[in-house]
Amino acid sequence: MSSLKDALSRVTRVARHMELLRRDTRTPSLSSSPVAGSSTVKRRRSPPRNRVPKENLERLRPHLRGFQKKRYQGFLEPLSMPQLKIYSENTAPYNVERAEANFASKKSSDRIDVFNNFLSERFVFNKMVDFLVELTPEYLKSAETVSNVESLASVLKEEHTEFSRNHYKNVPRYHFHELPSFPNPLTKESFQEYIYFLTHLKILYRNSSSLASGIVPDILLYTHHLDNDQFKPYRSVHTYNYLIKYFGYDKFQNSFARELLLVMARDGHQPDIETINQLLKICRIHTNRRSLVSTYKVIINYLTLAKRLDLRANLSTWNRVYDCIDNIFLKEILVNKIASINLPILNNMCIRILEDFARTTKSLSEVINFVESDLCRQHWRSNPRLAEKVVYHSIVNAQNSRELGNIWNGLISEVAIDGISMKNIINGVFANQNISNKVYFALCMYSKLEQRVTVPAEVYGKLIQMICVNHDNNDIAIVNSLVRSLIHTDAVKALDLPIEYTDYADDVKKGKEIDGQGKFNEGKSSDDKVYNFPYTIPRTDIPEHYKIMKRLTKHHLIDLEAKCIYLQNQGKAISMPWDEIKQNEITQWTEQKQLMMNDPFWWNGDPSTISLLGLLESADPVPEKLVLTYRQLANTKMGISHDINLIHKLEAGFDNHLIDEMKTRKIHSPSVHSEA
Repeated sequence: MSSLKDALSRVTRVARHMELLRRDTRTPSLSSSPVAGSSTVKRRRSPPRNRVPKENLERLRPHLRGFQKKRYQGFLEPLSMPQLKIYSENTAPYNVERAEANFASKKSSDRIDVFNNFLSERFVFNKMVDFLVELTPEYLKSAETVSNVESLASVLKEEHTEFSRNHYKNVPRYHFHELPSFPNPLTKESFQEYIYFLTHLKILYRNSSSLASGIVPDILLYTHHLDNDQFKPYRSVHTYNYLIKYFGYDKFQNSFARELLLVMARDGHQPDIETINQLLKICRIHTNRRSLVSTYKVIINYLTLAKRLDLRANLSTWNRVYDCIDNIFLKEILVNKIASINLPILNNMCIRILEDFARTTKSLSEVINFVESDLCRQHWRSNPRLAEKVVYHSIVNAQNSRELGNIWNGLISEVAIDGISMKNIINGVFANQNISNKVYFALCMYSKLEQRVTVPAEVYGKLIQMICVNHDNNDIAIVNSLVRSLIHTDAVKALDLPIEYTDYADDVKKGKEIDGQGKFNEGKSSDDKVYNFPYTIPRTDIPEHYKIMKRLTKHHLIDLEAKCIYLQNQGKAISMPWDEIKQNEITQWTEQKQLMMNDPFWWNGDPSTISLLGLLESADPVPEKLVLTYRQLANTKMGISHDINLIHKLEAGFDNHLIDEMKTRKIHSPSVHSEA
């Protein structure tokens, strides 16, 4: 570990002039829209649902399996290349046992396993590094460049300009409302920006970004189908790069992302170095998954493609490779190579190097000294991205709540804080293994910082996760109250979430049929019986803003729902998490936040203050089996909904179904559908 620290220290000397060259303190926004003063309840009118009788669903379900593969096959059909792997029906069985053993060895923290993994990967890794050096232009490997301030500034500016050319500034991470319409009039530039929007934002409204049921992947495949001549003039290497990022990195459709290269070439667009970098980005996911092939062999394949296309590696290529390494000894080799060839270092790699160094020590003074002496960032306190790494390190390693208080009064008060910083502060509290009452401390910090920064969606997601995980075994009624307050009051306001209900034109329940939400219309769902869930699940309209937060927090709100249903059936007066919040609850939450915000010694965890917030130990434990059963039931109903949606797509035809849905959702454009 110390050798890695030394290597990291050496390589940062290459970038010592960068503090003079770039003090990029821009703060990317994480919130999706401006803060709203208040949200009004809306009811969205939808056409009648085409119901699928239960018998038909059971009969058709076996034919729906493998749909995603068939969807990709249809997209690739114009290539007329039946030899592609995606068309093969007789693939060899996947060696799950070997893949799991590889993954366990790769992720083991045991020193012997780490070293053995290094020995097994060293040869192919060195080959990969040598190949990467070969593909790097000479002007990026010059001692004169890194020693001359003006030369280094010119190189870094050129690299930054190249990277930024096809990336749009200030694009948020999330979008919580309906998709915007296609640009009208449609131009090559407006089409590129629209595809960027679809592929770089997580659009949680109506689960639009979902690979299984969302509208976004359908739009991407529709607009980039080789037989769709309407969009041919607008497609470009850049829009294909965005698709590779979306399907490959975001959805880990690894094979399909590679096959997009063939579609791109047939469409008349040659891959550029950004294409290679997007493929390398997928390797970052590959290294954290079960696999039979070394990640570094995959990287070599992509670098080989770059060489065949006469493409030269840039600094972003090195960043992508650095991100794929999870073995400290291999990382040391790359870091030493960077230093030996005098490679300039981009600002984001400096941040990654700082993260890696921080993992090698628990000493805050060592981390600060590394930032100031080795990274040569004397003004790191004014740079939120650097400061948040130091703050996170200090919080994670705090030995007790008093140290947490010292960090708050000292370090946090001295550095620049924004929404992303707030996210890392909350993450640090959650990851700390030494303190209890994490929910209380996190809520105190949130209440104080909420007044200073724009709170991003990730903060609400992490707070809800922390509260629902409930390590301190707090009373479920209080857990539910805190979650409801965060969702229906704070998140709705800060993120401008749509409080929206759907009214269907056929809301007359009849017969034992399943609707598009996966609900049986009479009695208790047969799924309830199959999975032995003993209680009736409340049937009610669930607002869209709650569904959005549910998608953001994965299974945690599902687990809370199960616990609330259990307590209701035990005679407890408790609202469901999705129920509309009442004014007295809002008033109580406002008073609780005010109490936490005004407490100057919150880190003491005063029992009387904690009890005033209701954070008391639960007297009504919920059977874990019941929670797991409810989660399984929720997954089953989600699967039913996906299957019904797929049946409708198959009946109407993919393109016709997409166009009809776009018209229904009012996101179509006359310029798009005039020729469709």
